[in-house]
Amino acid sequence: MTASRPWYETVALDSEQERKVAALQGAVADLLADSPAHRAFCTRGTYIRYLRARSWSLSRATKMLRETLKWRAEYQPERLCWENIKHEGARGKLFILEHPDNDGRPVVLMRPRLEAAYSGDSDERVKWLVYTLEQASRVADASAADGKMTWLIDFVGYNRANSPPLKVSLQVLSILQNHFPERLGRAVSYKPPMLFNVLWKAVSPFVDPLTRDKLVFLSPKSPPEALAKHFNPAHIDDSLGGQIPIAKLWSFELYGQRMAELDSQAAAELAAAAAAPASPVDRRSPLPSDSATELGHDSPGSKAQASAPRQPTPGESAAEASLEEEFKRNMVVM
Repeated sequence: MTASRPWYETVALDSEQERKVAALQGAVADLLADSPAHRAFCTRGTYIRYLRARSWSLSRATKMLRETLKWRAEYQPERLCWENIKHEGARGKLFILEHPDNDGRPVVLMRPRLEAAYSGDSDERVKWLVYTLEQASRVADASAADGKMTWLIDFVGYNRANSPPLKVSLQVLSILQNHFPERLGRAVSYKPPMLFNVLWKAVSPFVDPLTRDKLVFLSPKSPPEALAKHFNPAHIDDSLGGQIPIAKLWSFELYGQRMAELDSQAAAELAAAAAAPASPVDRRSPLPSDSATELGHDSPGSKAQASAPRQPTPGESAAEASLEEEFKRNMVVM
């Protein structure tokens, strides 16, 4: 499924939402003025995603987007490209499948067990993740009806020995939550570890139903139609119940060609943004009134309820307790 136009050019908003999109654009205009990279990033879809992520609260969306733009200025994800990060991608641990899911969303396949085959720099792992998210987001904006992606996580062979360091896990959660909002359409976990199942049972009652519907769990005992509900089996490897021999699913050379094409698109977008002057914004226009949250009164469901940090249970480290708290918080808001 391929959209004829980016999803954000056809999405229907009411008049108040349109005013907030314009207001958010004005609220970050100072950060865009001298940055072609920021101007290329801040499409109409960006403003809509950040407002949706904050329940159309203008002040909260402004804070979130300004923090993302500051992060992007420091991290410079636009400088990542296949040629300077392909060494990390060679393992085939994390990549975008050639075919979309049944809803037309790009599919990011993650195979954590391959972590054991690598002992490199953690920063490089995170860079590869960010590069993959950037590319998948570009594909989603161009072809998915809602600008979102699907994650397919193959937990076969996963254990504590090949799990990423806690520091990396927390960094990844922060990036996903704070800088790629409204990008997850669905996350499908195949044969997740028992610890994950226990954790999910503990937190699922606190998770918003819309978020809960994004999470799908499959196992070797799942009927074939469970996989076929979300993916064409002809596009999935046989270790996950699909039809492609796993050895043929991943080709470093062919994947490099696909990424190089997306890199060229990104370079063209950046060049176009550099050539075009920043759009003038009338800062004298009054901002639209916001929800009760903006006035200092929390409305029901406007944000996750604050709570004191959970204390570690016997036999559990403070770091593990912190990771569980971070997991709960991300599940509620993503």
